[in-house]
Amino acid sequence: MNYDEINDNMADEDMTDNTDINNNTSGEDMTDNTGSREINNDPSGEDMTDNTGSREINNDPSGDEKSGDLKFALENSVLLVLGANKKKISLLLLEKIFFVLKLKEVSGYTEFEFHPHVMGEYSVQLEDAVINPEYLKGAWKYTLPDSDDHYSGGHIVLTESGRDMYRKSIHRPGADEDFKGYLKNIRAVRKAYNEYSDAGMLMLSYNTFPKYAERSDLYEEIYAQREAIANKLLKKGRIDKDRYRELAVDEWHRWQ
Repeated sequence: MNYDEINDNMADEDMTDNTDINNNTSGEDMTDNTGSREINNDPSGEDMTDNTGSREINNDPSGDEKSGDLKFALENSVLLVLGANKKKISLLLLEKIFFVLKLKEVSGYTEFEFHPHVMGEYSVQLEDAVINPEYLKGAWKYTLPDSDDHYSGGHIVLTESGRDMYRKSIHRPGADEDFKGYLKNIRAVRKAYNEYSDAGMLMLSYNTFPKYAERSDLYEEIYAQREAIANKLLKKGRIDKDRYRELAVDEWHRWQ
């Protein structure tokens, strides 16, 4: 697979503009104005992400070199994604954000395996880092989904302690340009993905990365509702009419 041609946005749009893209109603907008047209979340294939040389990035908020431990590194990457916006995020959207970071090789710390799953591309390592943190215990709160919530996988939000860890991480002395570029990319992707519902993201994931989808009742449910879901995306300006037809009119069910 040529990752330069991968659709990071999965919605045929430029997600990096500055038009009412942050729907954080919970308070402070912690995303900065990154000049984010340098970030590629666009299926055009153009790689617009910063070349951070990120395999050498140390995103440890303590400044210690523990990054050889994958789970330690994952937990710190989770901290940076959560800290980019105070709004809670679903586990589903967090998985998709990390998948984009992996595809674009923005950080060596996202080089863990994604596998086919009922929710599309999915990493059990990331799920474990979120639900059972070892190094950053108390940095965030994970809540299980409600009984009628079939899509989210639960929600995660930083605690006050976690916000303090985040501030120390991004303002630590000696942060190099690679780390700043990594953080810039995280903020842009998180800011853009805030605009998507879990149902919309599932449909886009199933359609764009079919090999990562597993046949399930969830897949059938999303496919059956694809016209309504795509219509909401179109009305919100998340997709254009061509993409709408691909999602709502064309047949793309993997098992039909």
